Amino acid sequence: MNYDIYFAADNGVNGEELWKTNGFGLGTTMVKDINPGSSYGYPSQLTVVGSMLYFQGFSSNTTIELFQSDGTSDGTSSIYANGSYLLTTNGYELYYAGDNGHVWKYDGVTNDLIYSNEDEIIADMVAFGNNVYFSVMSFEVSGELITILYETEGYADLTFSILEGDLEDFTVAGDTLFYTNQNKLNYYSPNSGAFITV
Repeated sequence: MNYDIYFAADNGVNGEELWKTNGFGLGTTMVKDINPGSSYGYPSQLTVVGSMLYFQGFSSNTTIELFQSDGTSDGTSSIYANGSYLLTTNGYELYYAGDNGHVWKYDGVTNDLIYSNEDEIIADMVAFGNNVYFSVMSFEVSGELITILYETEGYADLTFSILEGDLEDFTVAGDTLFYTNQNKLNYYSPNSGAFITV
C-alpha cells in the first residue's frame, strides 16, 4: 500500500506490532505500538482496501479488535472492538466476521450488519467477483452439524443461502469457486449457477 509493504514484527522491545518497509533499512519502521509497551498487538489478516490497511489485533491482552491504518501512527485506530476475523474484500468494501454469528461490511465510514444468527458460527469467507461468499456452521434439530454457504451482494436483503453440506476449503481461481464437500473436490461457477463435483 502506498509503495510500502506491511508486516508484523517483534523488535524485542514493543512486542509483535505493525511495521512497514519501502525495501530499505532506513525506510523500515514500526507503524504503531497498538498494545503499548512490551505487550503484543499480534496484527494479522492484513487486508488492503483502497488506500487503507485493515487488520485484526489487540490493544489490550483480552479483546481482539478490528483496526484501520493509513500507514501512520495517528491514522491507525480501532474501528470495531467486539471481535473480528476472516477479513476479506471485494475491492470496494471490507467484509469480516464478528462474534455471535455476525457478518459485517465496512465501507470506510459505516459498519453495516448483513447477516446475524447467534446460534451459528461463521466458518469461512472469500470474495469472488463483486460478491462475497461465507459459510456458517449450524446444528440441525437432529443434532447434526451442517455447513451452509451464503452469497451476498453486501446487503442483508441480498444475502441468500445457496448450498448445504460438509463444506470446507473455499478457494477462488479465475472465475471459479472451489471447495470440498464430504472430502470431494467441487466447484461453483456463478455464471452458470452450477455446482459440480470433480
